[in-house]
Amino acid sequence: AIFRNNLHIGAPGGGTFGNYARRSGWALWFPRTGDQCDMDYNGVGLHGMKFRANMSGREFDNFDSFRKGTTEKHGVLVDMSVFDGDIAFPNPPVPERKPVTLMLKAGSAAVDAGVVIPGINSNYTGKSPDLGAIELGDKAPHYGPRERGVDEATEWKSK
Repeated sequence: AIFRNNLHIGAPGGGTFGNYARRSGWALWFPRTGDQCDMDYNGVGLHGMKFRANMSGREFDNFDSFRKGTTEKHGVLVDMSVFDGDIAFPNPPVPERKPVTLMLKAGSAAVDAGVVIPGINSNYTGKSPDLGAIELGDKAPHYGPRERGVDEATEWKSK
């Protein structure tokens, strides 16, 4: 698997769904990955906790050792401050909350920290693509039903 341009932000909690409680407080928990898993150009961090991650069964207690000991050579350390606005970490994960738009904050560590993925983010606007789902300055995508008469192809081309 190849992981690029993602934001991984862990925190305490996580509930008991799928036995996540024992993995609470990890930036990443990928203990069974091997050499076939290639992670790089991602934002990794924790909210309200000291950094720790598990990759390929190796535990890391700081971001520098994580970068040196994994394929994540170009990764950046992130937390909830990379998002524009006051975005709360969803802890506990249930009950559901009102959806938020995870727009990046200008000047944050996630801006221009990615790599080009052809056909996905080739139209980036800075010196390189941003991490996460929405390039800084782009509009948030629209999910769900649209008003009658809106031509989706025309709407998409105008973005």
